[in-house]
Amino acid sequence: MRDGTTSALQEASVLLASQSSSVPRGIRIAQLVDSLRTFAAKAQQPLKALLDQKTRSTETFSSSTTLWISNQIYITDATIELLQQLEVESSIAEIHEQRVLTMGDHFNAEHLDANAESRTNIQTWSVGKIGAEAVWAQGFMGLNVTIATIDTGARATHEVLRSNFRGDYGWFDPETKSATPFDLSGHGTHVIGSIVGAKGIGVAPMAEWIACRGCRSFTSCLESSLLACAQFVLCPTDAQGINANCSKAPRIVNNSWGATRGTASFSAVLAAWQAAEIIPIFSIGNGGSLKTCKTLCSPGSENNVIGVGATNSVDFLFPSSSTGPSLESRIKPDIVAPGVGIYSAWWTRDNVYAITSGTSMASPHVAGAVALLLSAKPGLTYSQIWAALTTSTVRDENIVHNASVYLSCGNISVSTFPNNIFGYGRLDVRHAMEVILSNKDTRE
Repeated sequence: MRDGTTSALQEASVLLASQSSSVPRGIRIAQLVDSLRTFAAKAQQPLKALLDQKTRSTETFSSSTTLWISNQIYITDATIELLQQLEVESSIAEIHEQRVLTMGDHFNAEHLDANAESRTNIQTWSVGKIGAEAVWAQGFMGLNVTIATIDTGARATHEVLRSNFRGDYGWFDPETKSATPFDLSGHGTHVIGSIVGAKGIGVAPMAEWIACRGCRSFTSCLESSLLACAQFVLCPTDAQGINANCSKAPRIVNNSWGATRGTASFSAVLAAWQAAEIIPIFSIGNGGSLKTCKTLCSPGSENNVIGVGATNSVDFLFPSSSTGPSLESRIKPDIVAPGVGIYSAWWTRDNVYAITSGTSMASPHVAGAVALLLSAKPGLTYSQIWAALTTSTVRDENIVHNASVYLSCGNISVSTFPNNIFGYGRLDVRHAMEVILSNKDTRE
Protein backbone atom coordinates (compact mmCIF):
# COMPACT_ATOMS: atom_id res chain seq x y z
CA MET A 1 0.00 0.00 0.00
CA ARG A 2 1.07 3.59 -0.61
CA ASP A 3 1.71 4.37 3.06
CA GLY A 4 4.06 1.41 3.57
CA THR A 5 4.97 0.70 7.19
CA THR A 6 7.53 3.43 7.88
CA SER A 7 5.33 5.70 9.99
CA ALA A 8 3.92 2.76 11.96
CA LEU A 9 7.43 1.55 12.76
CA GLN A 10 8.52 5.06 13.72
CA GLU A 11 5.59 5.45 16.12
CA ALA A 12 6.24 2.05 17.63
CA SER A 13 9.96 2.77 17.98
CA VAL A 14 9.25 5.97 19.90
CA LEU A 15 6.93 4.05 22.22
CA LEU A 16 9.40 1.23 22.78
CA ALA A 17 12.27 3.65 23.39
CA SER A 18 10.28 5.40 26.12
CA GLN A 19 9.73 2.19 28.06
CA SER A 20 11.82 0.85 30.87
CA SER A 21 14.22 -1.96 30.03
CA SER A 22 12.32 -4.02 32.59
CA VAL A 23 9.32 -4.29 30.24
CA PRO A 24 9.41 -7.89 28.91
CA ARG A 25 10.48 -8.28 25.30
CA GLY A 26 7.27 -10.14 24.44
CA ILE A 27 5.16 -7.18 25.54
CA ARG A 28 7.29 -4.77 23.52
CA ILE A 29 6.97 -6.92 20.41
CA ALA A 30 3.21 -7.22 20.95
CA GLN A 31 2.96 -3.43 20.98
CA LEU A 32 4.98 -3.27 17.78
CA VAL A 33 2.73 -5.84 16.11
CA ASP A 34 -0.40 -4.04 17.28
CA SER A 35 0.91 -0.83 15.73
CA LEU A 36 1.62 -2.58 12.42
CA ARG A 37 -1.77 -4.31 12.41
CA THR A 38 -3.67 -1.12 13.17
CA PHE A 39 -1.79 0.87 10.56
CA ALA A 40 -2.27 -1.78 7.87
CA ALA A 41 -5.98 -2.16 8.62
CA LYS A 42 -6.51 1.58 8.13
CA ALA A 43 -4.34 1.81 5.01
CA GLN A 44 -5.94 -1.23 3.39
CA GLN A 45 -9.55 -0.31 4.16
CA PRO A 46 -10.37 1.20 0.73
CA LEU A 47 -8.96 -1.80 -1.12
CA LYS A 48 -10.68 -4.27 1.19
CA ALA A 49 -13.97 -2.46 0.63
CA LEU A 50 -13.51 -2.80 -3.12
CA LEU A 51 -12.65 -6.50 -2.83
CA ASP A 52 -15.66 -7.11 -0.58
CA GLN A 53 -17.89 -5.47 -3.17
CA LYS A 54 -16.41 -7.60 -5.95
CA THR A 55 -16.85 -10.75 -3.89
CA ARG A 56 -20.55 -10.04 -3.49
CA SER A 57 -21.21 -9.08 -7.10
CA THR A 58 -18.81 -10.88 -9.47
CA GLU A 59 -16.13 -13.55 -9.66
CA THR A 60 -13.16 -11.26 -10.26
CA PHE A 61 -10.64 -13.08 -8.04
CA SER A 62 -10.46 -16.32 -6.08
CA SER A 63 -8.86 -15.22 -2.80
CA SER A 64 -6.87 -12.51 -1.06
CA THR A 65 -4.26 -12.53 1.70
CA THR A 66 -3.56 -9.58 3.98
CA LEU A 67 -0.05 -9.04 5.30
CA TRP A 68 0.36 -6.47 8.05
CA ILE A 69 4.15 -6.75 8.38
CA SER A 70 4.64 -5.21 4.92
CA ASN A 71 1.23 -3.55 4.44
CA GLN A 72 0.42 -5.59 1.34
CA ILE A 73 -2.50 -7.58 -0.03
CA TYR A 74 -1.98 -10.56 -2.34
CA ILE A 75 -4.85 -11.28 -4.72
CA THR A 76 -5.10 -14.64 -6.45
CA ASP A 77 -6.54 -15.07 -9.97
CA ALA A 78 -7.47 -11.42 -10.45
CA THR A 79 -9.29 -10.63 -13.69
CA ILE A 80 -8.21 -7.91 -16.12
CA GLU A 81 -11.26 -5.90 -15.08
CA LEU A 82 -10.21 -5.95 -11.43
CA LEU A 83 -6.61 -5.05 -12.27
CA GLN A 84 -7.80 -2.04 -14.24
CA GLN A 85 -9.76 -0.84 -11.23
CA LEU A 86 -6.82 -1.39 -8.91
CA GLU A 87 -4.57 0.69 -11.16
CA VAL A 88 -6.59 3.82 -10.37
CA GLU A 89 -7.05 3.13 -6.65
CA SER A 90 -5.17 5.95 -4.91
CA SER A 91 -4.26 3.93 -1.81
CA ILE A 92 -2.16 1.48 -3.84
CA ALA A 93 1.52 2.26 -4.38
CA GLU A 94 2.43 -0.64 -6.66
CA ILE A 95 0.94 -3.65 -8.39
CA HIS A 96 3.21 -6.52 -9.35
CA GLU A 97 2.88 -10.19 -10.11
CA GLN A 98 3.76 -12.43 -7.19
CA ARG A 99 7.50 -13.10 -7.20
CA VAL A 100 8.79 -16.65 -6.89
CA LEU A 101 12.17 -16.83 -5.20
CA THR A 102 14.68 -19.68 -5.24
CA MET A 103 17.44 -21.33 -3.23
CA GLY A 104 19.56 -22.71 -6.05
CA ASP A 105 21.89 -24.94 -4.03
CA HIS A 106 23.89 -27.96 -5.15
CA PHE A 107 22.33 -31.01 -3.51
CA ASN A 108 23.67 -34.53 -3.71
CA ALA A 109 21.43 -36.81 -1.69
CA GLU A 110 23.33 -39.88 -2.80
CA HIS A 111 25.92 -39.36 -0.09
CA LEU A 112 23.94 -41.02 2.69
CA ASP A 113 25.34 -42.52 5.89
CA ALA A 114 23.78 -45.88 6.65
CA ASN A 115 25.72 -46.25 9.91
CA ALA A 116 24.96 -42.85 11.39
CA GLU A 117 22.23 -44.12 13.72
CA SER A 118 24.66 -46.32 15.63
CA ARG A 119 27.04 -43.43 16.34
CA THR A 120 26.83 -41.29 19.43
CA ASN A 121 28.86 -38.51 17.83
CA ILE A 122 29.13 -37.84 14.10
CA GLN A 123 31.07 -34.56 14.10
CA THR A 124 31.38 -32.63 10.86
CA TRP A 125 34.48 -30.81 9.61
CA SER A 126 32.70 -27.48 9.46
CA VAL A 127 31.78 -27.35 13.16
CA GLY A 128 35.41 -27.75 14.15
CA LYS A 129 36.60 -25.39 11.43
CA ILE A 130 34.80 -22.40 12.93
CA GLY A 131 35.94 -23.15 16.49
CA ALA A 132 32.56 -24.22 17.88
CA GLU A 133 34.02 -27.10 19.91
CA ALA A 134 36.24 -24.68 21.84
CA VAL A 135 33.17 -22.59 22.68
CA TRP A 136 31.27 -25.70 23.81
CA ALA A 137 34.16 -26.49 26.15
CA GLN A 138 33.52 -23.12 27.82
CA GLY A 139 29.95 -24.21 28.53
CA PHE A 140 28.20 -22.25 25.77
CA MET A 141 26.11 -24.45 23.45
CA GLY A 142 23.12 -22.24 22.65
CA LEU A 143 21.04 -22.94 25.76
CA ASN A 144 17.99 -20.65 26.20
CA VAL A 145 18.31 -19.25 22.66
CA THR A 146 15.56 -19.76 20.07
CA ILE A 147 16.38 -19.81 16.36
CA ALA A 148 13.84 -19.68 13.53
CA THR A 149 14.24 -20.83 9.96
CA ILE A 150 12.20 -19.85 6.92
CA ASP A 151 12.75 -22.68 4.49
CA THR A 152 11.16 -25.81 2.95
CA GLY A 153 10.04 -27.09 6.34
CA ALA A 154 11.58 -29.65 8.64
CA ARG A 155 11.60 -33.31 9.59
CA ALA A 156 11.12 -32.63 13.29
CA THR A 157 11.34 -36.32 14.18
CA HIS A 158 14.90 -36.67 12.88
CA GLU A 159 17.22 -38.11 15.51
CA VAL A 160 19.40 -34.98 15.67
CA LEU A 161 16.48 -32.52 15.70
CA ARG A 162 13.71 -34.02 17.81
CA SER A 163 15.08 -33.10 21.24
CA ASN A 164 15.22 -29.32 20.77
CA PHE A 165 12.17 -28.63 18.59
CA ARG A 166 9.91 -26.25 20.49
CA GLY A 167 6.64 -27.98 19.63
CA ASP A 168 3.79 -25.56 20.39
CA TYR A 169 4.36 -22.22 18.64
CA GLY A 170 7.21 -23.86 16.79
CA TRP A 171 5.74 -24.52 13.34
CA PHE A 172 3.69 -22.76 10.69
CA ASP A 173 2.96 -23.47 7.03
CA PRO A 174 0.95 -20.57 5.57
CA GLU A 175 -0.20 -22.66 2.59
CA THR A 176 -1.38 -25.95 4.11
CA LYS A 177 -1.78 -25.04 7.80
CA SER A 178 -0.36 -28.49 8.54
CA ALA A 179 -0.53 -29.34 12.24
CA THR A 180 2.92 -30.93 12.26
CA PRO A 181 6.20 -30.09 10.53
CA PHE A 182 7.11 -31.70 7.22
CA ASP A 183 9.71 -31.26 4.49
CA LEU A 184 9.33 -32.56 0.93
CA SER A 185 12.77 -31.61 -0.39
CA GLY A 186 15.29 -31.74 2.45
CA HIS A 187 16.67 -28.21 2.25
CA GLY A 188 15.03 -27.02 5.47
CA THR A 189 15.92 -30.16 7.42
CA HIS A 190 19.55 -29.92 6.33
CA VAL A 191 19.75 -26.24 7.28
CA ILE A 192 18.27 -26.78 10.75
CA GLY A 193 20.63 -29.68 11.34
CA SER A 194 23.64 -27.46 10.66
CA ILE A 195 22.35 -24.87 13.13
CA VAL A 196 21.20 -26.96 16.10
CA GLY A 197 21.63 -30.66 15.30
CA ALA A 198 22.83 -33.12 17.94
CA LYS A 199 25.68 -35.66 17.55
CA GLY A 200 28.15 -33.01 16.43
CA ILE A 201 26.09 -32.00 13.38
CA GLY A 202 25.05 -28.51 14.50
CA VAL A 203 26.91 -25.45 15.75
CA ALA A 204 24.52 -24.73 18.67
CA PRO A 205 23.15 -28.13 19.75
CA MET A 206 21.36 -26.88 22.85
CA ALA A 207 19.48 -24.05 21.13
CA GLU A 208 15.74 -24.39 20.53
CA TRP A 209 14.43 -24.26 16.97
CA ILE A 210 11.20 -23.28 15.27
CA ALA A 211 10.41 -23.33 11.55
CA CYS A 212 8.10 -21.82 8.96
CA ARG A 213 7.59 -23.34 5.53
CA GLY A 214 8.06 -20.42 3.16
CA CYS A 215 9.27 -22.54 0.24
CA ARG A 216 7.61 -25.44 -1.55
CA SER A 217 10.92 -26.63 -3.01
CA PHE A 218 14.43 -25.45 -3.91
CA THR A 219 13.01 -23.41 -6.78
CA SER A 220 9.64 -22.25 -5.46
CA CYS A 221 9.43 -19.78 -2.58
CA LEU A 222 6.28 -17.70 -2.99
CA GLU A 223 6.73 -14.11 -1.92
CA SER A 224 3.43 -14.18 -0.01
CA SER A 225 4.48 -17.30 1.91
CA LEU A 226 7.84 -15.78 2.83
CA LEU A 227 6.11 -12.66 4.13
CA ALA A 228 3.59 -14.73 6.09
CA CYS A 229 6.53 -16.58 7.61
CA ALA A 230 8.15 -13.25 8.46
CA GLN A 231 5.02 -12.39 10.46
CA PHE A 232 5.20 -15.76 12.24
CA VAL A 233 8.83 -15.12 13.17
CA LEU A 234 7.98 -11.67 14.55
CA CYS A 235 5.06 -12.97 16.62
CA PRO A 236 4.61 -16.78 16.55
CA THR A 237 1.17 -18.36 16.31
CA ASP A 238 -0.15 -21.88 16.52
CA ALA A 239 -0.08 -24.08 13.43
CA GLN A 240 -3.38 -22.61 12.22
CA GLY A 241 -1.97 -19.10 12.23
CA ILE A 242 -4.02 -17.91 15.22
CA ASN A 243 -3.55 -17.37 18.97
CA ALA A 244 -0.40 -15.28 18.53
CA ASN A 245 2.08 -15.09 21.39
CA CYS A 246 4.83 -12.54 20.80
CA SER A 247 6.79 -13.71 23.85
CA LYS A 248 7.70 -16.75 21.73
CA ALA A 249 9.62 -14.67 19.17
CA PRO A 250 13.12 -15.99 18.40
CA ARG A 251 16.33 -13.96 18.66
CA ILE A 252 17.72 -15.29 15.36
CA VAL A 253 16.20 -16.14 11.98
CA ASN A 254 18.10 -18.00 9.27
CA ASN A 255 17.10 -17.35 5.66
CA SER A 256 18.73 -19.58 3.06
CA TRP A 257 16.88 -18.03 0.12
CA GLY A 258 17.03 -14.85 -1.90
CA ALA A 259 15.46 -12.57 -4.48
CA THR A 260 16.81 -10.77 -7.52
CA ARG A 261 19.50 -8.26 -6.59
CA GLY A 262 17.92 -5.03 -5.41
CA THR A 263 14.43 -6.41 -4.74
CA ALA A 264 12.86 -4.25 -2.03
CA SER A 265 9.91 -6.46 -1.04
CA PHE A 266 11.42 -7.36 2.32
CA SER A 267 12.63 -3.96 3.51
CA ALA A 268 9.64 -3.55 5.83
CA VAL A 269 10.22 -7.03 7.25
CA LEU A 270 13.84 -6.28 8.05
CA ALA A 271 12.87 -3.06 9.81
CA ALA A 272 10.25 -4.86 11.91
CA TRP A 273 12.66 -7.63 12.86
CA GLN A 274 15.25 -5.05 13.82
CA ALA A 275 12.76 -3.29 16.10
CA ALA A 276 12.00 -6.65 17.74
CA GLU A 277 15.70 -7.47 18.30
CA ILE A 278 15.57 -10.39 15.88
CA ILE A 279 18.90 -10.96 14.15
CA PRO A 280 18.50 -11.90 10.46
CA ILE A 281 21.09 -14.12 8.78
CA PHE A 282 20.86 -14.47 4.98
CA SER A 283 22.75 -16.50 2.42
CA ILE A 284 23.85 -14.25 -0.43
CA GLY A 285 23.12 -16.73 -3.22
CA ASN A 286 24.88 -19.06 -5.61
CA GLY A 287 24.93 -16.93 -8.74
CA GLY A 288 28.61 -16.16 -8.67
CA SER A 289 31.75 -17.27 -10.44
CA LEU A 290 35.42 -16.41 -10.22
CA LYS A 291 34.91 -14.09 -13.20
CA THR A 292 31.84 -12.11 -12.14
CA CYS A 293 31.07 -9.38 -9.59
CA LYS A 294 27.76 -7.97 -8.32
CA THR A 295 25.88 -11.30 -8.28
CA LEU A 296 24.56 -11.34 -4.73
CA CYS A 297 20.90 -11.74 -3.82
CA SER A 298 18.56 -9.60 -1.79
CA PRO A 299 17.86 -9.35 1.17
CA GLY A 300 21.38 -10.62 1.92
CA SER A 301 22.64 -7.46 0.25
CA GLU A 302 20.89 -5.15 2.74
CA ASN A 303 22.75 -3.23 5.44
CA ASN A 304 20.77 -4.50 8.44
CA VAL A 305 21.33 -8.21 7.85
CA ILE A 306 24.35 -10.50 8.09
CA GLY A 307 24.96 -11.68 4.51
CA VAL A 308 26.94 -14.91 4.23
CA GLY A 309 29.07 -16.41 1.46
CA ALA A 310 30.47 -19.96 1.32
CA THR A 311 33.97 -21.45 1.60
CA ASN A 312 35.40 -24.96 1.60
CA SER A 313 37.55 -26.84 4.12
CA VAL A 314 40.72 -24.96 3.14
CA ASP A 315 39.05 -21.54 2.98
CA PHE A 316 38.80 -21.30 -0.79
CA LEU A 317 35.65 -19.60 -1.99
CA PHE A 318 32.87 -21.90 -3.19
CA PRO A 319 32.94 -21.14 -6.96
CA SER A 320 29.23 -20.29 -7.12
CA SER A 321 29.19 -18.12 -4.00
CA SER A 322 27.78 -14.74 -5.02
CA THR A 323 29.82 -11.56 -4.87
CA GLY A 324 29.32 -7.87 -4.15
CA PRO A 325 29.12 -5.01 -4.07
CA SER A 326 25.43 -4.26 -3.64
CA LEU A 327 23.51 -1.85 -5.86
CA GLU A 328 24.25 0.82 -3.25
CA SER A 329 27.99 -0.03 -3.43
CA ARG A 330 27.78 -1.67 -0.02
CA ILE A 331 30.51 -4.24 0.67
CA LYS A 332 29.00 -7.73 0.73
CA PRO A 333 29.08 -10.47 1.88
CA ASP A 334 29.63 -9.50 5.50
CA ILE A 335 31.33 -12.79 6.26
CA VAL A 336 31.96 -16.23 4.78
CA ALA A 337 31.52 -19.63 6.44
CA PRO A 338 31.79 -23.34 5.59
CA GLY A 339 29.34 -24.23 2.85
CA VAL A 340 30.96 -26.98 0.76
CA GLY A 341 30.46 -30.68 1.42
CA ILE A 342 28.33 -30.05 4.50
CA TYR A 343 27.02 -33.18 6.22
CA SER A 344 23.64 -32.78 7.93
CA ALA A 345 20.20 -34.25 8.52
CA TRP A 346 18.03 -35.32 5.59
CA TRP A 347 14.29 -35.50 5.11
CA THR A 348 13.65 -39.07 3.95
CA ARG A 349 14.08 -40.92 7.27
CA ASP A 350 14.93 -40.14 10.87
CA ASN A 351 18.48 -41.48 10.57
CA VAL A 352 19.43 -40.34 7.07
CA TYR A 353 22.04 -37.68 6.31
CA ALA A 354 23.18 -35.96 3.13
CA ILE A 355 26.14 -33.92 1.95
CA THR A 356 25.21 -30.65 0.24
CA SER A 357 26.92 -27.42 -0.83
CA GLY A 358 25.96 -23.78 -1.26
CA THR A 359 25.62 -20.51 0.58
CA SER A 360 22.45 -21.99 2.08
CA MET A 361 24.76 -24.29 4.01
CA ALA A 362 27.04 -21.43 5.08
CA SER A 363 24.49 -19.11 6.69
CA PRO A 364 23.35 -21.78 9.22
CA HIS A 365 26.89 -21.86 10.61
CA VAL A 366 26.67 -18.13 11.27
CA ALA A 367 23.19 -18.50 12.79
CA GLY A 368 24.49 -21.19 15.12
CA ALA A 369 27.50 -19.05 16.01
CA VAL A 370 25.23 -16.15 16.95
CA ALA A 371 23.26 -18.52 19.20
CA LEU A 372 26.48 -19.46 21.00
CA LEU A 373 27.26 -15.78 21.58
CA LEU A 374 23.75 -15.10 22.87
CA SER A 375 23.92 -18.07 25.22
CA ALA A 376 26.93 -16.37 26.81
CA LYS A 377 25.44 -12.87 26.81
CA PRO A 378 21.67 -12.85 26.12
CA GLY A 379 21.46 -9.07 25.93
CA LEU A 380 23.77 -8.65 22.95
CA THR A 381 22.47 -6.29 20.29
CA TYR A 382 22.67 -6.76 16.54
CA SER A 383 25.46 -4.19 16.32
CA GLN A 384 27.49 -5.89 19.04
CA ILE A 385 27.12 -9.30 17.41
CA TRP A 386 27.98 -7.97 13.96
CA ALA A 387 31.08 -6.28 15.37
CA ALA A 388 32.18 -9.41 17.24
CA LEU A 389 31.78 -11.60 14.17
CA THR A 390 33.50 -9.25 11.73
CA THR A 391 36.46 -8.33 13.95
CA SER A 392 37.34 -11.93 14.81
CA THR A 393 37.46 -13.55 11.38
CA VAL A 394 40.14 -15.74 9.84
CA ARG A 395 42.02 -14.05 6.99
CA ASP A 396 44.60 -16.74 6.35
CA GLU A 397 47.07 -17.36 3.56
CA ASN A 398 44.60 -19.41 1.55
CA ILE A 399 42.62 -16.22 1.05
CA VAL A 400 45.42 -13.67 0.71
CA HIS A 401 48.00 -15.92 -0.99
CA ASN A 402 45.58 -16.72 -3.80
CA ALA A 403 44.45 -13.14 -4.33
CA SER A 404 45.28 -13.34 -8.04
CA VAL A 405 42.55 -15.98 -8.50
CA TYR A 406 39.79 -13.57 -7.53
CA LEU A 407 38.48 -10.38 -9.09
CA SER A 408 38.83 -7.05 -7.32
CA CYS A 409 35.09 -6.52 -7.11
CA GLY A 410 34.25 -2.91 -6.38
CA ASN A 411 37.94 -2.16 -7.00
CA ILE A 412 38.88 -3.81 -3.70
CA SER A 413 41.50 -6.57 -3.72
CA VAL A 414 40.77 -9.71 -1.69
CA SER A 415 44.00 -9.05 0.20
CA THR A 416 42.25 -5.99 1.66
CA PHE A 417 39.51 -6.54 4.23
CA PRO A 418 36.61 -6.11 4.02
CA ASN A 419 36.19 -6.99 0.35
CA ASN A 420 33.37 -8.05 -1.94
CA ILE A 421 34.45 -11.70 -2.16
CA PHE A 422 35.11 -12.77 1.45
CA GLY A 423 33.63 -9.81 3.30
CA TYR A 424 35.46 -9.41 6.58
CA GLY A 425 36.81 -12.96 6.40
CA ARG A 426 35.84 -16.48 7.44
CA LEU A 427 33.76 -17.09 10.57
CA ASP A 428 35.66 -17.93 13.77
CA VAL A 429 33.22 -18.20 16.67
CA ARG A 430 35.94 -19.01 19.20
CA HIS A 431 37.56 -15.62 18.64
CA ALA A 432 34.16 -13.91 18.42
CA MET A 433 33.35 -15.30 21.88
CA GLU A 434 36.63 -13.89 23.18
CA VAL A 435 35.61 -10.49 21.83
CA ILE A 436 32.25 -10.38 23.59
CA LEU A 437 33.51 -11.88 26.86
CA SER A 438 36.28 -9.28 27.03
CA ASN A 439 33.93 -6.40 26.26
CA LYS A 440 32.59 -4.98 29.52
CA ASP A 441 30.07 -2.83 27.64
CA THR A 442 28.06 -5.77 26.28
CA ARG A 443 24.89 -6.63 28.15
CA GLU A 444 24.69 -9.82 30.17
